[in-house]
Amino acid sequence: MIILIIDTDTIDEKIYIDSDAWERILINLMNNSIRFSPKKSAINVSIRNQKHTVTLSIKDQGIGIHPDEAEKIFEYLYQADAAYAAEGTGIGLYLVKGLVKRMGGTVGVRSGKGQGAEFFVTLRKGHEHLSESDTIIHFPAFRPFLQTKKIVKDEYPQEKNNGLPVSKRILLVEDNDDFRNYLESVLKDHYSVITASDGKEALSVIQKSQMDLIISDVMMPNMDGLEFVNKLRKQDQYQKLPVILLSAKDHEVDREAELSSGADIYLTKPIKKSLLMSQINAVFRREDVLRSNQLKKDYSDEGPLVSQVREIVYRQLANPSLSVEILADYLHISRSKLYADWKKVSDVSLNDFIKNIRLSEAKKLLQSEEFNVQETAAAVGFSDPNYFSTSFKKEFGVSPSLIT
Repeated sequence: MIILIIDTDTIDEKIYIDSDAWERILINLMNNSIRFSPKKSAINVSIRNQKHTVTLSIKDQGIGIHPDEAEKIFEYLYQADAAYAAEGTGIGLYLVKGLVKRMGGTVGVRSGKGQGAEFFVTLRKGHEHLSESDTIIHFPAFRPFLQTKKIVKDEYPQEKNNGLPVSKRILLVEDNDDFRNYLESVLKDHYSVITASDGKEALSVIQKSQMDLIISDVMMPNMDGLEFVNKLRKQDQYQKLPVILLSAKDHEVDREAELSSGADIYLTKPIKKSLLMSQINAVFRREDVLRSNQLKKDYSDEGPLVSQVREIVYRQLANPSLSVEILADYLHISRSKLYADWKKVSDVSLNDFIKNIRLSEAKKLLQSEEFNVQETAAAVGFSDPNYFSTSFKKEFGVSPSLIT
């Protein structure tokens, strides 16, 4: 049995958090402390009120971490030395650091071998530090716990599906338990979610269940995300199934390789909940338009080549690396032939045609009032929101932030 001691100050100003991310942060940190706490020991949880910040501290009486390992345990896939290795294994603490950072906070650890470990999360008060893309909802202030509670290790709460009616089916492919559970908790209130731990398992799952979207990690054992998507695209029935790839890497060469594998969207982990949900929303919106043949109805006077190119661009709208080369590959012709054929049917260059479709769709997303500027930019393939805003204003004569 482990004793949980909670001690909190009175918080004198509102703190704005992503509630789902905060829950995942607490689960990870508490799991770590409980896992490495000896029997009949105590875990101290405190909340301290400072002038401009509030700090959560979780301190255990476990085996501790060597000072040389303290900062490294927050790195992606870092494994700490010896007995405390599990504390820094995988992306549990990497996920915590990323989620805290996205809320404008910091996370750290104080420890020494045999001295227990104290993890602390510091968040800023108010909302001035939040970005323009964050939606602020004013919930009631936090009420502190005043009593001491006891927790038995095997009684730690587990997440459950709330049973809300859902329609769209998402296959979530992720080998890390912490991150898979976090994503599932974010998605399950809105969609029906089925999970797989690697590409090999995902291929087996998808043969048995019809999916509307796949969200997959890139780096996985047995079969990684790129191989999984490549195998998927070789099957006729899955060539147009939308795929979102997630990766801890964020280099342009990685992004291009992963999108050229057949994925529709590339996002960097740890992903902000609002951005992930907006991209999923945009994907399903595009799929509904394509399924209803709305594009062909809206542009019924276009010739076959223009119509084909428009549909390819629309499907790949979130791909910032979409190019004439990719279009030619989809059409199974050379780039030079595509250029030659295109000049016969359009006075607009292919690159301008792609950009015009991106901006036209961006305007529709903004007018729907379901997407902010940053989310819209990502949904239509602009990796730089500032460049998106400049291009949008040049095209429509008004800033995207003023569109309603």
